[in-house]
Amino acid sequence: MLKNFFRRTPPLKDALNEAIISLGRQKRKLEIIDAKLKARRNELFRLCTSALEKKSSERAKIYANEIAEIKKVQEKVSNGILLLEQLTLRMETLREVGSTFAQLEPTLEAVRQVSDQLSEFIPEVSGELMQIGSCLNSVMAEMRIPLSDLEVAAISDTIENEEILDEASALIRGRLIEQLPEPPQEIGFAMPMQFGAEGHLNKGFSHSRAGSTKDGEEVLLEHLERNEGVLDFRELSSEFGMNERQVTRLIESLSKKGLIKIMTASEAIASDGDQ
Repeated sequence: MLKNFFRRTPPLKDALNEAIISLGRQKRKLEIIDAKLKARRNELFRLCTSALEKKSSERAKIYANEIAEIKKVQEKVSNGILLLEQLTLRMETLREVGSTFAQLEPTLEAVRQVSDQLSEFIPEVSGELMQIGSCLNSVMAEMRIPLSDLEVAAISDTIENEEILDEASALIRGRLIEQLPEPPQEIGFAMPMQFGAEGHLNKGFSHSRAGSTKDGEEVLLEHLERNEGVLDFRELSSEFGMNERQVTRLIESLSKKGLIKIMTASEAIASDGDQ
């Protein structure tokens, strides 16, 4: 009886060590997938831009739709990477300072939620996470924690998991916005424009230098008239030495003067239909 009473506690630290190593492997797998998705998305974005420059709107739509689908998957992958990092840190803390059921139960719930999120598109990683959760669950079951402790842990469980997931989602959205360009909205990346209310352009200025504001505005207006209101950064850069920042300033200046009207792709299409 004494032998059963003083039953040996399972090696929780060993279980946490194995879980940390496994989480590191799964994180590296997700990072490889994320890098491939990023490269694919950048390539499609280049093709979409090229199609718009060639006025191939239908082809540009195809590329834009594919970019949008890749973005959805990449956001989930990046979210999974961040969550795995947080889970690893939590388990490392529990390993170093010791663990109680109240500390470990929220971590197990987070493992289950991450596994569910990844199961739709990366079942291999999801399966590994399920094995981690199962291993830690077995250790907890052998510890035979009283049910009263279980009830105390349940209060902080829901709150903590929601905070972890909300924080991770917010961080990853910000990271994607900083690192990757947005896909074109419908077919309009090249900023379609209309001319001012007078319906014509004032000419008669000489533009020996495209760098000054006055000469730059005339160059830009003639460029828009020649291209039927479509802005081509590549042409402006190669022929007149304008960079994107200079063109943006000129656009703002011409818009304030009422010489051009900046429109989205959908507005330009609607305007053409009305005419």
